[in-house]
Amino acid sequence: MALVGLVLCNAADYLVEKQQILVFKALRFHEQEIKTYKVRYKLLLTGGLLLLLMIVGTIFLSIGLPASDFSAPEFIIYKLKEMGKISQEDIALVLREFGDLHVDQTGTLSASDIKLAQSSLEEN
Repeated sequence: MALVGLVLCNAADYLVEKQQILVFKALRFHEQEIKTYKVRYKLLLTGGLLLLLMIVGTIFLSIGLPASDFSAPEFIIYKLKEMGKISQEDIALVLREFGDLHVDQTGTLSASDIKLAQSSLEEN
């Protein structure tokens, strides 16, 4: 009888040790799973925030700016108009004057264009 009790006691101890090992393994696995979820959450949150900042930055930069590249004089005109220093009518008036002086239709105003315009004014 004592022998049976000793065997049952050892078997119970063995089962309890195995249960403890399984519980500790499960807890460690659960902790690692939590760490994995934390890392995944941080990654998704950071990626989402980066995407949001890129979208907002793109929208912010594209508002009010021309769609294509522009030269320094065009930028100056744009900024003066934005600051309220000149109006669209002022720009139209200057462009008309440029068209009147711009005789050879090259898209630029040369010294010869100005001389031609001055000579035609003197003739009138």
